[in-house]
Amino acid sequence: MEKGEAAILAGQFGALALAILILSNFAAGTNNVLSTPTIGSVYWGPVSDKVQLTNGVTNTEPANATTMSVYFALAVGTSPASVSAVRLCSYANDTGEELVYTELMINYKTNSFTFNTTGQVAGATCTYTLTLTDSLQQVVTWVAIVKLKS
Repeated sequence: MEKGEAAILAGQFGALALAILILSNFAAGTNNVLSTPTIGSVYWGPVSDKVQLTNGVTNTEPANATTMSVYFALAVGTSPASVSAVRLCSYANDTGEELVYTELMINYKTNSFTFNTTGQVAGATCTYTLTLTDSLQQVVTWVAIVKLKS
């Protein structure tokens, strides 16, 4: 191999390495693919009321909600296999109750589900546990406490 050919080959190799580096940085910046499901926004009442609950903390609300709306994201190529919602309440008189919601409405277009009604009474503190299982049997759980003002 002559000196000129070696220089051309080295230049081509350098250009190829630079192109790969640039393209890999571009691809890494645009890769927002989920590998597991997530529960994102949870609304106390209709979404239009814009009362969003925060996961893992006590949320104090002024009144009962007629519905809860839950938005989720799925791993690529999966679909919801099951969703569930459970409410566990404690009352000031040292009693409590558990409610398992049996009518959850899944909206496949918006990746959301809703359930009615919360039925939480004033002064009660209730823990809501929401669970989503995708078609790969990957599970995500969202838990928050809602306390209604007396």
